Amino acid sequence: MPHPLKLVRASLGDTQSSFARRIARRHQELGFGQMGDSRSKVAAWENSGTPPDRNTQRALADLLGVSWRDTEQLGWPHWLHLVIGDYALINQPWTLQGAIDALRSATWLADTRLFSEYPTVAGPTVHALVEQWQKAMTCQLSLSSPDGKPISPGVITWACGCLEEFASVFLEASPATIFPTASGFLHTLTRFLSDHAYDQEAGTELLLLASRNAGLCGAISLSLGEVARAERYFLMAARSATAAGVPLAAATYMGGVAYGHLIVGAPGDVLPLVNAIREMTQGSRPHHAMAAFLEARAHARLNDVGAAARALELADITPPFPAVEKSSRRHRLGSVNAWAAFSEGITWLHLGQSTKAMELFAPLVEEDALVGLFPIAAGDLCFVTDAQLAVGDIEAAVNLASRVLALYCYPPGAVVRRYKERFIAYRAVPIVRDFLLRLAEHPKL
Repeated sequence: MPHPLKLVRASLGDTQSSFARRIARRHQELGFGQMGDSRSKVAAWENSGTPPDRNTQRALADLLGVSWRDTEQLGWPHWLHLVIGDYALINQPWTLQGAIDALRSATWLADTRLFSEYPTVAGPTVHALVEQWQKAMTCQLSLSSPDGKPISPGVITWACGCLEEFASVFLEASPATIFPTASGFLHTLTRFLSDHAYDQEAGTELLLLASRNAGLCGAISLSLGEVARAERYFLMAARSATAAGVPLAAATYMGGVAYGHLIVGAPGDVLPLVNAIREMTQGSRPHHAMAAFLEARAHARLNDVGAAARALELADITPPFPAVEKSSRRHRLGSVNAWAAFSEGITWLHLGQSTKAMELFAPLVEEDALVGLFPIAAGDLCFVTDAQLAVGDIEAAVNLASRVLALYCYPPGAVVRRYKERFIAYRAVPIVRDFLLRLAEHPKL
């Protein structure tokens, strides 16, 4: 997991030693006195989680062109995202232009070479995000633009059809195959918003299309194991839906942000998002179910058994998201039951009740059902492996991991790493040793 500082340093072309010397010089120039310039200092900041002291952070911020106010407000290491491409997502106003600027950052997101696995918002910045979102939802924005060639209704109809096709292909094809097309189309929609003229109605439709497109890119990123990239797409989707004045859509994408924080192990950041989602979606049973399952999983991660159980009781039988009206078992299971069943199972797993979790997981990972869960629930399938290992069924765990990876044309590196981390402790078991060798020797399973 690359630390944001490592990405910043790499973008400057510095080694740890040369970077330390740069910071030490700026530290002295600012009147903070002498600072050791050994590479071990930078290594500690990047690798051990040790933050620089306040004056060193100020020297670094001055070197990188970031205001001291931002370093204080965002905290370490989150202010570094202002340098590596996240400024528009967390600092721009919640306006039409702010939404467009956030969408423009998708160009950087599509380049995984620049990508950090650290969330954009965490700790105090989550509370700030919630406050900004709630305030923005009370505003009625002007969404018309007089500049450029006017957007015709036919263009919007065409764009809507394209998005429907992308979403359909996502359920059928490898996520890695559809991502370049989906992310490229988001760039097209962003150009429509930034370079063309449109009235209030067309502006609203374009923003909603952009939010759906960004949300789709977020879902694809999740299925590829790129959780922090998904969080950024969900943030821009929420911004666009908020600017369009559609709270239910914005809440759905904020749910995606919360889900990403569960995956990276930051459950404390989930709870303020969940509370805001509830406030924004009064009367929407699907959203309240989504919030309840997210809350249950967060409390389970925090080892709060009572709170997790109460959250599960709040979850309604209504599915978290509308069902896709298809006749096949694949779409019915994948759309209606999978996310809720997995969430309840994962909640019990994190509470140490692996057997109870397996009772919920078992029908969802049968041969036919598993295909129906992919790629929608791909990010959660590794938790089933955790439960299988916890109950001692190593053979079933290897079998499931092999089947999941085989559903990808080329298993993504982030997903492969997840499974390697889970099985490495069992590498002395022959079936596990063979599985790990296959991962090393045959990237395409």
